[in-house]
Amino acid sequence: MAVNIFNRAELLMTNSRRRRDELSELLKSKGFDFVVKTVNRSDPELSFDAQRAVGSDATKIIDEASNNYIFYVKKSALAQAKKAMKEADI
Repeated sequence: MAVNIFNRAELLMTNSRRRRDELSELLKSKGFDFVVKTVNRSDPELSFDAQRAVGSDATKIIDEASNNYIFYVKKSALAQAKKAMKEADI
């Protein structure tokens, strides 16, 4: 059975793409069923003002921080997934 709203538990929330990618690879390699929900928290006005005031470097920082990645695994696999994260130092 796939991960769904009734059998899932939140494993981690991050706004780092690097950490998202590392955790995705770890969970895949260990055979965990998981779902990643992406929540875009950006404000178009904030992005435009930051780019105008500071330049495109500020936009990159805002883009990185504007997405939250929420990892869900099956409730029954939560302890094992946390253990795998700890062992991998993620």
